[in-house]
Amino acid sequence: MKNKLTLEEKTAFFAGANYWETVSVPRLNIPSLLFSDGPTGLRSVNGEPATVFPVGSAVAATWNLPLIEEMAASLGREVSFQGVNVLLAPMANIHRSPLGGRNFEAYSEDPLLSGKTAAAFIRGLQSEGVGASLKHFVVNNQEFQRLSINAKVRERALREVYLTSFEIAIKEANPWTIMTAYNQVNGSFMSSNDYLLNGVLKTEWAYDGLVMSDWGGTHDTAAASNGLDLEMPGPAVHMGDKLYAAAKDGLIDESRLNDGVDRILRLIERTTSMPKGVALDVENDQYQYAEKVAAEAITLLKNDNKLLPLNKDKLKKIAIVGPNADVVMIQGGGSSHVVPALKQTPFEAITSLLVNEDVSVIYEKGIDNETMPAPADYRLFSQTKDRTKLGLLGTYYDERGEVAVQHSRIEEKHFEKVGFANDLNKLTDGKFLVSIAGYFHPPEDGLYNFSMVNTGDASFEIDGDALMSPDSEQKSELMLADIIPGSVQFASRELKAGTAYPVKLEYRPTDNRFQYLRLGIGVPAPCLDNALAVVEEADAVLLFAGVSSTSDQEGQDRDTMSLDDAQNDFISKILDANSNTAVVLNSGAPIEMPWLDKAGAVLNMWLPGQGGASAVADILFGVISPSGKLPMTFPRKLEDNPSYAHFPGDKTVEYAEGLFVGYRHYDSNDVDPLFPFGHGLSYSSFELTALRAPIEITVLSPEMKVSVLVKNTGDVAAKETVQLYIAPIAPEVDRPAQELKAFQKISLKVGEEQTVTFKLGKRAFAYWDTVTGNWDVDPGQYEIRIGTSSRDIRQTHIVTLT
Repeated sequence: MKNKLTLEEKTAFFAGANYWETVSVPRLNIPSLLFSDGPTGLRSVNGEPATVFPVGSAVAATWNLPLIEEMAASLGREVSFQGVNVLLAPMANIHRSPLGGRNFEAYSEDPLLSGKTAAAFIRGLQSEGVGASLKHFVVNNQEFQRLSINAKVRERALREVYLTSFEIAIKEANPWTIMTAYNQVNGSFMSSNDYLLNGVLKTEWAYDGLVMSDWGGTHDTAAASNGLDLEMPGPAVHMGDKLYAAAKDGLIDESRLNDGVDRILRLIERTTSMPKGVALDVENDQYQYAEKVAAEAITLLKNDNKLLPLNKDKLKKIAIVGPNADVVMIQGGGSSHVVPALKQTPFEAITSLLVNEDVSVIYEKGIDNETMPAPADYRLFSQTKDRTKLGLLGTYYDERGEVAVQHSRIEEKHFEKVGFANDLNKLTDGKFLVSIAGYFHPPEDGLYNFSMVNTGDASFEIDGDALMSPDSEQKSELMLADIIPGSVQFASRELKAGTAYPVKLEYRPTDNRFQYLRLGIGVPAPCLDNALAVVEEADAVLLFAGVSSTSDQEGQDRDTMSLDDAQNDFISKILDANSNTAVVLNSGAPIEMPWLDKAGAVLNMWLPGQGGASAVADILFGVISPSGKLPMTFPRKLEDNPSYAHFPGDKTVEYAEGLFVGYRHYDSNDVDPLFPFGHGLSYSSFELTALRAPIEITVLSPEMKVSVLVKNTGDVAAKETVQLYIAPIAPEVDRPAQELKAFQKISLKVGEEQTVTFKLGKRAFAYWDTVTGNWDVDPGQYEIRIGTSSRDIRQTHIVTLT
């Protein structure tokens, strides 16, 4: 096939045909491939509802590789049915700073946990014929100046921390594509980094897949020589005609062109060899996978006096309070944002669980944690005045708004969409109008704040009053990798409860590459005194707090590791009012907890996907035992983090902490964390005994088996993650105090015991030797440490390498 291509056709393959598709060659029956975002689920380019799975940090918190593979396979079936060939996931970048804006999408501060999690995801996804795109290669750990920042990192840290995460995923699962990062590494943009793309990735690791740029992340035509196989999006900016001219002039080697063509043809063969998936009921078939992963991710951080689980048979009145109790806080923002197939709030899930119980459940929000109006709540809208059917009804028209076109009538229950009309773009060349109409039902009297963020032209009217329109005052805003122009505008209106106000939202795109629309509604401010009153009367309190809909977001780093002052103050007051309070948090990354000493129980439900509400209800009432473990350290304060003095930099960011990322720093420097890496409590208890391992092995073949006996000594069936760390004793080179080298999650009934066996090889003991340019193992003594977190070591054993 390759030999039948002309030079012009070969060079055309090095750039996309449009925003989401590759180039086709009809004369040779070579099809185009369709890409879509997807770390948290399929972000349909047509805005169709899809299963929202837990975010990356939550997936890693399960520490359950078979479950992750099962989840990704279910996602693959959904993606395949939608006709997508390559999903732009998973994200295996290391958590360097708690402030990293996309930490929620990535897995861990540890390269072993990150790499193993990514490998499981890739295996599951690709088992269904859908290509994975492992991203962002490499050292992509912040959003500040992400398009240009130069990350300066020394060779050992690069090899042992940042590259290892990708190396494990590539060698264990062979993702069919890899996406390069926007940033520079040691002075060279990643899309054109010859050393890392050609040298490490393609030569040293023998990677045979396709290397693509992040969207808009290509900087020159020379990138094709330096290892880039595909510039995205299309049409070509740096490839195409420029690459053809360079090839004609002999500026690019023909063997490199042929290699790139081989890789795109290999990708086409891999992603089109299996039949497309069958239709799925995303509200039922897929829900079970989202809920199972959420349940195993939810992490019990503190549980004094066994406050949890709550015993519904001994409770008469439960108060549910907090800004996140009755909202759908299930995912982060940006290119991974998915239109949920199912929405449920924790309050709804808990009331459903207790529907046949003799327990009174009272809800008060107490405070709001949103910095701008949150995405509109579909429960406040109806398609008809009598409110018999929730949500709004939309119609697609031609550009003039006169003739209904394809996908003409749609039910709208989601008011934040990142792209929603790819098929319509092809039909109308991006020239269409969508009109969404119905009725708005204010839950109370007061001032309502509205916002609209969009690319294109949009308008919103209520009761005939045009609150926002293309002619209204608005602020320009760059979106999606800071390359797509958009706007944001605000308006307010006094409304009365009990009135059905007619509303209409219209949107006309002006750029057929990408559409974004977000309607936000801020209801009148809640009353703190009302929340305190119901809390004081309750037998138990469930306080839901944490991040807002704009806290964890692509394109921006966090400003602080703390919740806002008002929210911390609210939590503290509730804890003072009722000591029988469990704090349930939404957070994809570490947060400070100045009120922790007052709290009897703290549960992190992460950003848990659409099954999170029912999963957290089951855990709170003991239907299942929590088994999540932290994939990152929660420091007591931001200043304790090793990157603090060097994050985020300015034009250049120094990775001055070197190897000492995350727990490697805290454990090596005896810094006490708020919660250590690997921490997570259970409703049961476990005993680890009978560690078995060799006393001596050789440096030439440092392979060994380590086993430990684990017994459930509690009174409920539960799961535990056994973690193995290796600590070099008196090392010859600078090394962390200990490093995670193996882990396994097991399920045990009450009284049951099981032997867990680990196999360790050379890399478990090795470091990167900058002199020889290879992995090396020094003779000496190493302590094998087995426990249930990095700070809860139960068994130790010293092995001598001779």
